[in-house]
Amino acid sequence: MRRDQRGVTLVELLIAVAVTGIIISVLAPLLYQVLRVTGYGSDKLVAAHELQHVGQWLTQDVRTASNATGGSGELTLVLPDTSQISYVLVSNDFYRITAVDTLRLAGNIAAAEFSVGGDVVTADIMAAPPGRWAVSENMTYIINLRPSG
Repeated sequence: MRRDQRGVTLVELLIAVAVTGIIISVLAPLLYQVLRVTGYGSDKLVAAHELQHVGQWLTQDVRTASNATGGSGELTLVLPDTSQISYVLVSNDFYRITAVDTLRLAGNIAAAEFSVGGDVVTADIMAAPPGRWAVSENMTYIINLRPSG
């Protein structure tokens, strides 16, 4: 080692550690917040997607049905050719059932309430994906049955 070279002094090392500590103490809460918001937003998107998928099928089928009956967790539609389509909530899974097949439309559906008044079907559906954020989304669909005549 040459005489004109110097190493790092203890004071310089302490200053570097203090500055690093300050930077980390500012960035750590920001990083935590970004991760938290991302998880929450992801759960909200899952819930919204589940409701959109159910709503798409429900709207299409109700508009072609000539009659409907509904209640808590179940809706039965009668088509003009007298075939039936049922929507059923089992646990947290939402199904569309026909004579030919059973299609699982969505999971994470916490509640589904159907009511029929005249030729209007009202569906109140709540999606609540499991997770630590306790996110839930509600959607109310008001759909007219196929006009008779």
